[in-house]
Amino acid sequence: MAGVHPRAQSLCGLYGIPAGDQDPQSPHDTDEVYYVLEGGASFLVEDQRMDVQPGSVLFVAKGKNHRFVDIAEDLSVLFFFATPGGSTT
Repeated sequence: MAGVHPRAQSLCGLYGIPAGDQDPQSPHDTDEVYYVLEGGASFLVEDQRMDVQPGSVLFVAKGKNHRFVDIAEDLSVLFFFATPGGSTT
């Protein structure tokens, strides 16, 4: 496949947080994309805060502090990230 490093790795998964719980995430060494499937919360990236709901798409650059906060409804989020060739998360 043109433009894809042969040792690059990608990962996607489902991330769930019950209403009222806290999100313990810390910065990652890869860029990430989140797609909110269900629930309602706010999302904090560094000092920027935004409300999220089903259908919200979020991008977080590697190394940025980020987390879901004020989780009002059970949250279900699909996440995607890829490592550069030879790296791990």
